[in-house]
Amino acid sequence: MCPPAKHEELACAMYLGVWAQRRRGLAMSPLHREGAELAMSRRRLALVAPREHGKSETLSVNATAWRCIYQPGDFELPGRGVDCAGAGNGSAAPSPT
Repeated sequence: MCPPAKHEELACAMYLGVWAQRRRGLAMSPLHREGAELAMSRRRLALVAPREHGKSETLSVNATAWRCIYQPGDFELPGRGVDCAGAGNGSAAPSPT
């Protein structure tokens, strides 16, 4: 049987919304959960909602951090030519052409 901590880590790795709630301590409304689900399955996304509804926090901050943690090397920062695997150590990986 898997220990509870392992189950939580697997849930965080599988779902951006769970990670944001458990690791970052954020309350996830239905809008945030839907945005998180969409962000997990798309590389580009435009979410329309009123000001101060957490769009940037959900999509820009949380989705980028989650992908860097759980999908390193699979997500390239736009216009930078740096993937998440090399982003934190000052070394830039050349962008594929």
